[in-house]
Amino acid sequence: MQVMARIWPVLLVVLQYFSVPVDVCQIPEENTRLTQSLNLKLLRSTLDVSAEPNPSVYVGLRLSDDHSLVREEEYLERLKVSLKTITSTKGQDQEKLSTGILALHLLAMKSSCEDMNTPERKKLITQLKRKLHDEKTHLVSHNNLISNHYQYSLGILTLCVNDKKVDNHVVYHLLQEELNNKFVHGDTISIDTEAMAGLAFLCLKRSKLYTADLMVKIRNGITNIKQKIINSKNTDGSLGNIYSTPLAVQFLSALGTSNDEKECSQAIGALLDAMKKGQFSNPMMMSQLMPVLHQKSYLDVTKTDCTINKSTLYINLSFWYTT
Repeated sequence: MQVMARIWPVLLVVLQYFSVPVDVCQIPEENTRLTQSLNLKLLRSTLDVSAEPNPSVYVGLRLSDDHSLVREEEYLERLKVSLKTITSTKGQDQEKLSTGILALHLLAMKSSCEDMNTPERKKLITQLKRKLHDEKTHLVSHNNLISNHYQYSLGILTLCVNDKKVDNHVVYHLLQEELNNKFVHGDTISIDTEAMAGLAFLCLKRSKLYTADLMVKIRNGITNIKQKIINSKNTDGSLGNIYSTPLAVQFLSALGTSNDEKECSQAIGALLDAMKKGQFSNPMMMSQLMPVLHQKSYLDVTKTDCTINKSTLYINLSFWYTT
Protein backbone atom coordinates (compact mmCIF):
# COMPACT_ATOMS: atom_id res chain seq x y z
CA MET A 1 0.00 0.00 0.00
CA GLN A 2 2.88 2.39 0.84
CA VAL A 3 4.47 1.64 -2.54
CA MET A 4 1.21 2.41 -4.36
CA ALA A 5 0.85 5.60 -2.34
CA ARG A 6 4.25 6.72 -3.65
CA ILE A 7 3.58 5.62 -7.25
CA TRP A 8 0.10 7.11 -7.60
CA PRO A 9 1.17 10.81 -7.59
CA VAL A 10 3.80 9.99 -10.22
CA LEU A 11 1.16 8.34 -12.42
CA LEU A 12 -1.05 11.39 -12.10
CA VAL A 13 1.78 13.64 -13.27
CA VAL A 14 2.48 11.34 -16.23
CA LEU A 15 -1.19 11.24 -17.22
CA GLN A 16 -1.44 15.02 -16.98
CA TYR A 17 1.63 15.36 -19.20
CA PHE A 18 0.15 13.21 -21.93
CA SER A 19 -3.26 14.92 -21.74
CA VAL A 20 -1.87 18.41 -22.40
CA PRO A 21 -1.24 19.43 -26.04
CA VAL A 22 2.41 20.05 -26.85
CA ASP A 23 3.96 22.91 -28.81
CA VAL A 24 4.75 21.18 -32.10
CA CYS A 25 4.91 24.22 -34.39
CA GLN A 26 7.55 26.42 -32.81
CA ILE A 27 9.26 29.19 -34.77
CA PRO A 28 13.07 29.23 -34.41
CA GLU A 29 14.12 32.26 -32.33
CA GLU A 30 16.46 33.56 -35.02
CA ASN A 31 13.40 34.46 -37.12
CA THR A 32 12.06 37.11 -34.74
CA ARG A 33 13.05 39.95 -37.06
CA LEU A 34 11.39 38.23 -40.03
CA THR A 35 8.19 37.80 -38.01
CA GLN A 36 8.18 41.46 -37.00
CA SER A 37 8.72 42.47 -40.61
CA LEU A 38 5.63 40.58 -41.76
CA ASN A 39 3.68 41.95 -38.81
CA LEU A 40 4.51 45.47 -39.91
CA LYS A 41 3.62 44.72 -43.54
CA LEU A 42 0.21 43.55 -42.38
CA LEU A 43 -0.15 46.62 -40.19
CA ARG A 44 0.87 48.86 -43.09
CA SER A 45 -1.93 47.37 -45.21
CA THR A 46 -4.45 48.94 -42.81
CA LEU A 47 -3.30 52.40 -43.90
CA ASP A 48 -4.92 51.99 -47.32
CA VAL A 49 -8.25 53.72 -46.72
CA SER A 50 -9.29 53.16 -50.36
CA ALA A 51 -9.54 49.40 -49.75
CA GLU A 52 -12.49 47.76 -48.00
CA PRO A 53 -11.36 46.84 -44.46
CA ASN A 54 -10.76 43.12 -44.09
CA PRO A 55 -11.78 41.49 -40.77
CA SER A 56 -9.23 38.72 -41.37
CA VAL A 57 -6.46 41.32 -41.24
CA TYR A 58 -7.71 42.53 -37.86
CA VAL A 59 -7.87 38.97 -36.48
CA GLY A 60 -4.30 38.38 -37.66
CA LEU A 61 -3.10 41.53 -35.91
CA ARG A 62 -4.92 40.62 -32.70
CA LEU A 63 -3.37 37.12 -32.65
CA SER A 64 0.12 38.63 -32.82
CA ASP A 65 2.14 39.15 -29.66
CA ASP A 66 3.15 42.59 -30.95
CA HIS A 67 0.69 45.43 -31.37
CA SER A 68 0.06 48.97 -32.49
CA LEU A 69 -3.02 49.59 -30.37
CA VAL A 70 -3.91 52.92 -31.95
CA ARG A 71 -3.78 51.52 -35.49
CA GLU A 72 -5.73 48.42 -34.48
CA GLU A 73 -8.43 50.53 -32.82
CA GLU A 74 -8.72 52.73 -35.91
CA TYR A 75 -9.06 49.66 -38.13
CA LEU A 76 -11.67 48.14 -35.82
CA GLU A 77 -13.77 51.30 -36.14
CA ARG A 78 -13.55 51.06 -39.92
CA LEU A 79 -14.69 47.43 -39.72
CA LYS A 80 -17.70 48.43 -37.63
CA VAL A 81 -18.71 51.05 -40.18
CA SER A 82 -18.24 48.59 -43.04
CA LEU A 83 -20.33 45.91 -41.36
CA LYS A 84 -23.08 48.39 -40.50
CA THR A 85 -23.16 49.51 -44.14
CA ILE A 86 -23.41 45.95 -45.44
CA THR A 87 -26.06 44.85 -42.96
CA SER A 88 -28.21 47.92 -43.63
CA THR A 89 -28.46 47.20 -47.36
CA LYS A 90 -31.37 45.32 -48.86
CA GLY A 91 -32.10 43.09 -51.83
CA GLN A 92 -29.19 41.96 -53.97
CA ASP A 93 -26.73 44.07 -51.97
CA GLN A 94 -27.29 41.70 -49.05
CA GLU A 95 -25.40 39.08 -51.06
CA LYS A 96 -22.25 40.98 -50.10
CA LEU A 97 -22.81 39.68 -46.58
CA SER A 98 -21.88 36.08 -47.28
CA THR A 99 -21.57 33.42 -44.61
CA GLY A 100 -17.80 33.84 -44.63
CA ILE A 101 -17.80 37.65 -44.43
CA LEU A 102 -20.25 37.68 -41.54
CA ALA A 103 -18.27 34.96 -39.76
CA LEU A 104 -14.99 36.87 -40.14
CA HIS A 105 -16.55 40.06 -38.79
CA LEU A 106 -17.83 38.20 -35.73
CA LEU A 107 -14.42 36.56 -35.29
CA ALA A 108 -12.85 40.03 -35.41
CA MET A 109 -15.29 41.33 -32.79
CA LYS A 110 -14.48 38.39 -30.54
CA SER A 111 -10.76 39.08 -30.84
CA SER A 112 -11.33 42.75 -29.95
CA CYS A 113 -12.44 41.84 -26.40
CA GLU A 114 -15.61 43.88 -26.84
CA ASP A 115 -18.92 42.74 -25.38
CA MET A 116 -20.45 40.09 -27.65
CA ASN A 117 -23.73 40.07 -25.71
CA THR A 118 -25.10 43.39 -26.88
CA PRO A 119 -28.48 43.19 -28.70
CA GLU A 120 -26.82 44.17 -31.99
CA ARG A 121 -24.18 41.44 -31.79
CA LYS A 122 -26.63 38.83 -30.59
CA LYS A 123 -28.65 39.66 -33.70
CA LEU A 124 -25.57 39.10 -35.88
CA ILE A 125 -24.92 35.75 -34.17
CA THR A 126 -28.52 34.75 -34.89
CA GLN A 127 -28.08 35.87 -38.49
CA LEU A 128 -25.01 33.65 -38.85
CA LYS A 129 -26.95 30.70 -37.41
CA ARG A 130 -29.69 31.34 -39.96
CA LYS A 131 -27.16 31.53 -42.80
CA LEU A 132 -25.69 28.17 -41.81
CA HIS A 133 -29.18 26.67 -41.69
CA ASP A 134 -29.90 28.05 -45.17
CA GLU A 135 -26.57 26.70 -46.42
CA LYS A 136 -27.40 23.23 -45.11
CA THR A 137 -30.90 23.33 -46.61
CA HIS A 138 -29.46 24.36 -49.97
CA LEU A 139 -26.90 21.54 -49.73
CA VAL A 140 -29.62 18.96 -49.14
CA SER A 141 -31.89 20.20 -51.94
CA HIS A 142 -29.27 21.23 -54.55
CA ASN A 143 -26.25 19.11 -53.59
CA ASN A 144 -24.12 22.22 -53.15
CA LEU A 145 -23.78 25.13 -50.74
CA ILE A 146 -24.82 28.74 -51.29
CA SER A 147 -21.20 29.75 -50.56
CA ASN A 148 -18.65 26.95 -50.18
CA HIS A 149 -17.32 24.46 -47.65
CA TYR A 150 -14.62 26.88 -46.48
CA GLN A 151 -17.16 29.55 -45.51
CA TYR A 152 -19.49 26.96 -44.00
CA SER A 153 -16.63 25.68 -41.82
CA LEU A 154 -15.63 29.22 -40.86
CA GLY A 155 -19.22 29.92 -39.82
CA ILE A 156 -19.26 26.89 -37.53
CA LEU A 157 -15.87 27.83 -36.07
CA THR A 158 -17.05 31.38 -35.39
CA LEU A 159 -20.19 30.30 -33.56
CA CYS A 160 -18.13 27.86 -31.52
CA VAL A 161 -15.47 30.36 -30.40
CA ASN A 162 -18.33 32.67 -29.42
CA ASP A 163 -19.57 29.90 -27.11
CA LYS A 164 -22.69 29.22 -29.15
CA LYS A 165 -23.95 25.69 -29.72
CA VAL A 166 -24.14 24.86 -33.42
CA ASP A 167 -27.19 22.89 -34.53
CA ASN A 168 -26.32 19.20 -34.73
CA HIS A 169 -27.64 18.85 -38.27
CA VAL A 170 -25.37 21.68 -39.45
CA VAL A 171 -22.33 19.95 -37.96
CA TYR A 172 -23.41 16.55 -39.23
CA HIS A 173 -23.62 17.70 -42.85
CA LEU A 174 -20.11 19.18 -42.75
CA LEU A 175 -18.85 15.89 -41.35
CA GLN A 176 -20.57 14.01 -44.15
CA GLU A 177 -19.12 16.29 -46.81
CA GLU A 178 -15.62 15.81 -45.40
CA LEU A 179 -16.07 12.04 -45.21
CA ASN A 180 -17.25 12.00 -48.83
CA ASN A 181 -14.17 13.97 -49.97
CA LYS A 182 -16.17 17.00 -51.14
CA PHE A 183 -13.54 19.57 -50.10
CA VAL A 184 -11.99 19.94 -53.53
CA HIS A 185 -10.97 22.49 -56.15
CA GLY A 186 -11.47 20.62 -59.40
CA ASP A 187 -9.82 17.26 -58.82
CA THR A 188 -7.50 18.51 -56.05
CA ILE A 189 -8.16 18.36 -52.33
CA SER A 190 -8.55 21.85 -50.88
CA ILE A 191 -6.15 21.79 -47.93
CA ASP A 192 -7.18 25.21 -46.66
CA THR A 193 -10.80 24.02 -46.54
CA GLU A 194 -9.77 20.80 -44.78
CA ALA A 195 -7.81 22.87 -42.25
CA MET A 196 -10.67 25.29 -41.61
CA ALA A 197 -13.07 22.38 -41.09
CA GLY A 198 -10.48 20.77 -38.82
CA LEU A 199 -10.25 23.92 -36.68
CA ALA A 200 -14.05 23.99 -36.45
CA PHE A 201 -14.17 20.34 -35.37
CA LEU A 202 -11.41 20.88 -32.80
CA CYS A 203 -13.40 23.74 -31.30
CA LEU A 204 -16.57 21.64 -31.19
CA LYS A 205 -14.64 18.78 -29.57
CA ARG A 206 -13.35 21.06 -26.83
CA SER A 207 -16.76 22.61 -26.15
CA LYS A 208 -18.30 19.32 -24.97
CA LEU A 209 -21.80 20.48 -25.92
CA TYR A 210 -22.65 17.60 -28.22
CA THR A 211 -23.97 14.07 -27.95
CA ALA A 212 -21.60 11.13 -27.52
CA ASP A 213 -22.53 9.84 -30.98
CA LEU A 214 -21.75 13.16 -32.66
CA MET A 215 -18.53 13.53 -30.68
CA VAL A 216 -17.32 10.20 -32.08
CA LYS A 217 -17.97 11.50 -35.61
CA ILE A 218 -16.22 14.78 -34.81
CA ARG A 219 -13.13 12.94 -33.55
CA ASN A 220 -13.15 10.75 -36.67
CA GLY A 221 -13.44 13.87 -38.81
CA ILE A 222 -10.40 15.38 -37.10
CA THR A 223 -8.41 12.19 -37.71
CA ASN A 224 -9.42 12.12 -41.40
CA ILE A 225 -8.45 15.75 -41.89
CA LYS A 226 -5.10 15.31 -40.19
CA GLN A 227 -4.25 12.40 -42.48
CA LYS A 228 -5.25 14.31 -45.62
CA ILE A 229 -3.14 17.29 -44.57
CA ILE A 230 -0.12 15.11 -43.79
CA ASN A 231 -0.54 13.29 -47.12
CA SER A 232 -0.53 16.63 -48.96
CA LYS A 233 3.08 17.40 -47.97
CA ASN A 234 5.33 18.49 -50.82
CA THR A 235 9.09 18.01 -51.09
CA ASP A 236 9.70 21.52 -49.72
CA GLY A 237 7.56 20.76 -46.65
CA SER A 238 4.56 22.87 -47.68
CA LEU A 239 1.11 21.39 -47.17
CA GLY A 240 -1.12 21.52 -50.25
CA ASN A 241 0.60 24.62 -51.54
CA ILE A 242 2.50 27.41 -49.84
CA TYR A 243 -0.65 29.52 -49.42
CA SER A 244 -2.73 26.75 -47.86
CA THR A 245 0.13 25.90 -45.49
CA PRO A 246 -0.62 28.61 -42.86
CA LEU A 247 -4.11 27.25 -42.13
CA ALA A 248 -2.80 23.68 -42.23
CA VAL A 249 -0.16 24.59 -39.64
CA GLN A 250 -2.80 26.36 -37.54
CA PHE A 251 -4.72 23.09 -37.47
CA LEU A 252 -1.66 20.98 -36.58
CA SER A 253 -0.65 23.49 -33.93
CA ALA A 254 -4.12 23.44 -32.37
CA LEU A 255 -4.16 19.64 -32.56
CA GLY A 256 -0.90 19.64 -30.63
CA THR A 257 0.18 16.01 -30.96
CA SER A 258 3.90 15.28 -30.73
CA ASN A 259 3.94 12.85 -33.67
CA ASP A 260 3.16 15.78 -36.00
CA GLU A 261 6.28 17.68 -34.97
CA LYS A 262 8.29 16.70 -38.06
CA GLU A 263 5.57 17.75 -40.54
CA CYS A 264 4.94 20.99 -38.68
CA SER A 265 8.63 21.86 -38.49
CA GLN A 266 9.11 21.22 -42.22
CA ALA A 267 5.99 23.24 -43.08
CA ILE A 268 7.23 26.16 -41.01
CA GLY A 269 10.58 25.92 -42.78
CA ALA A 270 8.78 26.23 -46.12
CA LEU A 271 6.81 29.24 -44.84
CA LEU A 272 9.92 31.01 -43.57
CA ASP A 273 11.69 30.44 -46.91
CA ALA A 274 8.64 31.84 -48.74
CA MET A 275 8.63 34.89 -46.46
CA LYS A 276 12.29 35.55 -47.21
CA LYS A 277 11.48 35.42 -50.92
CA GLY A 278 8.65 37.93 -50.45
CA GLN A 279 5.91 35.48 -51.42
CA PHE A 280 3.56 36.70 -48.68
CA SER A 281 2.47 40.17 -49.71
CA ASN A 282 -1.30 39.73 -49.95
CA PRO A 283 -2.98 40.98 -46.70
CA MET A 284 -5.37 38.00 -46.60
CA MET A 285 -2.53 35.51 -46.86
CA MET A 286 -0.43 37.41 -44.34
CA SER A 287 -3.34 37.48 -41.90
CA GLN A 288 -3.62 33.68 -41.97
CA LEU A 289 0.13 33.33 -41.48
CA MET A 290 0.38 35.75 -38.56
CA PRO A 291 -1.12 33.37 -35.92
CA VAL A 292 1.33 30.65 -37.01
CA LEU A 293 4.29 32.96 -36.41
CA HIS A 294 3.12 33.35 -32.81
CA GLN A 295 2.24 29.66 -32.31
CA LYS A 296 -1.48 30.33 -32.34
CA SER A 297 -4.59 29.47 -34.34
CA TYR A 298 -8.04 30.98 -34.77
CA LEU A 299 -9.09 29.00 -31.70
CA ASP A 300 -6.94 31.35 -29.63
CA VAL A 301 -9.29 34.31 -30.12
CA THR A 302 -11.04 32.90 -27.04
CA LYS A 303 -7.87 33.52 -25.01
CA THR A 304 -7.35 37.14 -26.05
CA ASP A 305 -6.57 39.29 -23.00
CA CYS A 306 -6.66 42.91 -24.06
CA THR A 307 -5.70 44.14 -20.57
CA ILE A 308 -2.10 43.03 -21.04
CA ASN A 309 -1.64 44.33 -24.60
CA LYS A 310 0.93 47.08 -25.08
CA SER A 311 2.03 48.93 -28.19
CA THR A 312 5.34 47.54 -29.38
CA LEU A 313 5.01 48.37 -33.09
CA TYR A 314 5.18 51.85 -34.55
CA ILE A 315 4.58 52.71 -38.17
CA ASN A 316 3.85 55.57 -40.53
CA LEU A 317 3.63 55.90 -44.28
CA SER A 318 7.34 56.31 -44.91
CA PHE A 319 9.20 54.22 -42.32
CA TRP A 320 8.88 51.70 -39.55
CA TYR A 321 10.73 50.69 -36.46
CA THR A 322 10.10 48.47 -33.43
CA THR A 323 10.81 48.96 -29.75
